[in-house]
Amino acid sequence: MSDVVVVAARRSLAVKLLSMLRDWSSLNLVNPVYVVDLDSVRPGDPQVPAFAIQGSVNGACVLQEAITRTVISSTKVCVVSAVTDPGEIATTAQCVGIVESVQASVPSAHQLRVHIFAGAPEDDWADRLAPLIGWHNLVISPEDAASPGVGAAALVRDPEDPRWLTHVVGTCCSLLGLWRGQTDAVLDHRQSLPGTQLLPVRAYSRSLAAEAVEQQVQARLVTVGVRYPVPRVDTSTALVVQDESAVAVAMADALLAKHPEVLARQRTVPPRKIKPPLDWITALKLFFGFVWDALRNAPQRLADRLSHEARRKVAAATEKLLFGGADAGFTVVVKGVKPDGSLASWGEFEAALDQVIIRTAPNAQLGVPADTSQLWRDFVDAGMTLLDAGQRSADLLPRFVGAQRAVISTTERVASKQDGDFVLPDHLAAYLPGWRIEVADSIGADRLRQRLEELKQTKPNLAHDLTTEQHRLAQWNAKAAGSYVGRVGGRLGDAFRGVVAEIELLQQRVAALRAQAAATDATVDQASLGSRLRLLTLAMAGVLTVFGVLTGMQMISAWLGALLMLLSVLVWIVSGVTSFQRHQSRLFAMIHRMEQSASDLETAERHLAEAHEDLRTITRAYRHYLDWARAFGAFVHAPLGSMPDTQIRSLHVGQGMPRSVRIGAAVANPDAVDEVSNLWRPRLFEAGWLADCWQEFLADVPSTLGDLRYQLAAEPALLEKDQNLDGQGSILHRWSRAVAERAPHRNTSNRFVAKVQHQIEVDESSRSKLLATVQVEDAVTGEPMTITHENFLAGLDHDHREASGAFLDSMFAAHAGQARMIGDQHLIQQSRGLTQATVLIQFGTAATADQFRRTAHDERLWLPDPEGPEPESPGFPPLPGV
Repeated sequence: MSDVVVVAARRSLAVKLLSMLRDWSSLNLVNPVYVVDLDSVRPGDPQVPAFAIQGSVNGACVLQEAITRTVISSTKVCVVSAVTDPGEIATTAQCVGIVESVQASVPSAHQLRVHIFAGAPEDDWADRLAPLIGWHNLVISPEDAASPGVGAAALVRDPEDPRWLTHVVGTCCSLLGLWRGQTDAVLDHRQSLPGTQLLPVRAYSRSLAAEAVEQQVQARLVTVGVRYPVPRVDTSTALVVQDESAVAVAMADALLAKHPEVLARQRTVPPRKIKPPLDWITALKLFFGFVWDALRNAPQRLADRLSHEARRKVAAATEKLLFGGADAGFTVVVKGVKPDGSLASWGEFEAALDQVIIRTAPNAQLGVPADTSQLWRDFVDAGMTLLDAGQRSADLLPRFVGAQRAVISTTERVASKQDGDFVLPDHLAAYLPGWRIEVADSIGADRLRQRLEELKQTKPNLAHDLTTEQHRLAQWNAKAAGSYVGRVGGRLGDAFRGVVAEIELLQQRVAALRAQAAATDATVDQASLGSRLRLLTLAMAGVLTVFGVLTGMQMISAWLGALLMLLSVLVWIVSGVTSFQRHQSRLFAMIHRMEQSASDLETAERHLAEAHEDLRTITRAYRHYLDWARAFGAFVHAPLGSMPDTQIRSLHVGQGMPRSVRIGAAVANPDAVDEVSNLWRPRLFEAGWLADCWQEFLADVPSTLGDLRYQLAAEPALLEKDQNLDGQGSILHRWSRAVAERAPHRNTSNRFVAKVQHQIEVDESSRSKLLATVQVEDAVTGEPMTITHENFLAGLDHDHREASGAFLDSMFAAHAGQARMIGDQHLIQQSRGLTQATVLIQFGTAATADQFRRTAHDERLWLPDPEGPEPESPGFPPLPGV
């Protein structure tokens, strides 16, 4: 909730008050206030025209509409009247009207009503004071003094001298709590006098603007630069590791060890088939069938029968071969380059890969991609742990040196700055359009290197320039690869390149296996074996015939003939089976090779399918990696946002000011800013401090995303789902692009600014160092002067707490008596941030109008007030709550 201050006056005076307050507000000296011209309020019209003054934003408004836009806790209505001119004295009706209008708009708010009378020493005070019942009726003493206890001079109203007006406006600011830095006003805790009594008042103020110093301190703390602050862990400070690159690489390896699902799988190979032996018994079983086929001139039947199953397996395996050599989609996927030579986007890359899968396996369905949201949460957490030593995961613990936690302080060791993309010179970019490589893109850098090498072969006149760019690319890539983010990208890139190389080798292996199966032919060997066995069989038949004839002619005995015939058959069998076994061993070896080829093809097919799935998984993970690396890199280099690029306007106020009002600007001392910043860093940066900053980063969705901004604000988990809600691309990709572009201009973290403000409020010693030097302008010459803070506040300190002294006689009647004596005083020293307001207000003793000065030759004059009661008895009852 907030307070509303309304300052009202008759037109001629209101214009002057408005001009002065607007000037001071533009210099950031006063709090917001509404100025009302009482003469512009039309009778019967409920709307009150006003002019809102809020810093550099000023404009006309309707008072009731303006003050009801926020929750209001209290209102202060101050009517200012100048007794010098009857036309500048507010009537009772005007005072009642402005109060009723404000109260009707915010009836529940506490209301403070103040009527301030100002004038010059020669004015007719007694006859022109019109106090109201229930109001704080205050009379500003027209005197100029730097502080109590020093000499004072009467302050006359001169159109050529602005001091009277600045004196009146400065006193109003002091009484109403309008000075920037004031949190409340003395009148907030003071009861109004009974009846129509008036209270003389004078105020001394010192307004010290320190936005420039405060901004420098915040900028020094907010900007992490090339090195992060070392966080505080419990009661000690973390250490900085010696080998930051090694620690960053180790954390990246630990992250991928926790999430191996995004890397290539290990390939399992079935055991080799054992070659079956062709022993003599098996050969004997097969021998007679082969002899019969040989006699029928069909020796190939056995080989065909034995090899048919092996050939069928080989054919089935080759029909399922993935990634044909002429597949254009595979060319795009593997090379990552469009036909026109430009770099294919990762969206095009994935689409081409999916088309290859669908075309090569029409009946297969694309599997649902694995959920990698935990991987990227760990990716961000591990990177923040390296910098702030926070404990976020049991598997990704901060580094320890002995018993103390340690951090990486060099920003580039965690993530490279996002404005370091690799771009080719114009004369080479003409040959390679669209090649812009992001700092985290290891695969893109490797592709560009290959393209530069290919261009050297076709453009020998550019060989020197191309070689130079290759060296520059290698150095650029090596620098990024040494960071935590770069190491993760490098590991994913290596996995990607390994799978692509594996696919190409599997293609070559399958082609070789197919050629081997096609070249296998046992026809010649089987025909030769058949011919030999036919001759052997015919020879055996001839021998048997001879022995049969000799036995029948009884040229040899029957038993001898039978024995010789049996021996001939045995010789035929032994020699035939031996020859058959020798020749058919080669056939069995061929069949074994065919079966092994079929098994190898099946294994290759399975490995290709696995490689295809791995390539799809790694491709998707790498695309996500580029998006998260882009966003995280932008965050790491500005985790607290950035200070707004606004220039603090120098103060040019001093000349023409009364001595009671002093305005200065704190001068930033670089040594003091450094000292205080170094002192506060351990208090502001504790272990794990980046966690809150990351949540603010996620919640601060860029407005350039349009309607998507509201969807992400309502459901941040959409970033982890990789959805495309409106057909304009991946939500994650669009978000990462937007936050990376907006990162240098992102608003400063509100939470961190609040922590800095708290340090400013509680650390009085540091505040004194920052405000040690003040620049003011001489009241007479207007020349800038640099003085100490003590001299700036001179006279308004604790040495003048007791009320003493008296007002000048210039506005009192001779018989005023005790009315001119100081009754009590209040010293207010308040601040908002470094901006300070020191106000000393002195109140006189309650007096009636006839105790003030009256011009001797004037008759008693009362202001006409046709809409209200006579001034002697206004009859205006106090409002509720006052």
